[in-house]
Amino acid sequence: MKIANIHTQPECIPEIAAWLQQEWGHLSPEKTLDDRIRHLSERCRNDDLPVTFIAIADDENVGTVSLVPHDLKSRMDLTPWVAGMFVKPEARGRGIGSRLVGFAEAEAQRRGIPTLYLFTPDKQRMYARLGWTTIEEVEYRGEHVTVMTKSCPPVANPAVPASQ
Repeated sequence: MKIANIHTQPECIPEIAAWLQQEWGHLSPEKTLDDRIRHLSERCRNDDLPVTFIAIADDENVGTVSLVPHDLKSRMDLTPWVAGMFVKPEARGRGIGSRLVGFAEAEAQRRGIPTLYLFTPDKQRMYARLGWTTIEEVEYRGEHVTVMTKSCPPVANPAVPASQ
């Protein structure tokens, strides 16, 4: 499996947008599929946050994860966030989600980001297994979610994280 920045794989943007719309569209009903495609396309223009990555296994797109400045309007004081972590249902159970999160963490370290945040309605156990800590439980757009954090110790010689 390899993990790549979507700026090197722009043809995957409509598929990623469709995944995100299907999985989390209910949390942002004002966002259309076209809005998601436009936002992902904007992420291809430079290497600043937000940035999105795609996991590719056997020449098939199987998952995605992003680093974004903010992901929860009630916690604008926390930044940046791991967001949009998604693995296609037929590819789950193979460690792809854990590898995507690890890749995002390594990218944060490379960028000198000391702490990451995320929220999840139902994957608390997976993130806890990966070293994430719960900081609060909140309601977000009618859904109970857990806000979690993880420290990203700086690396001595930051380099682009190796594709996993």
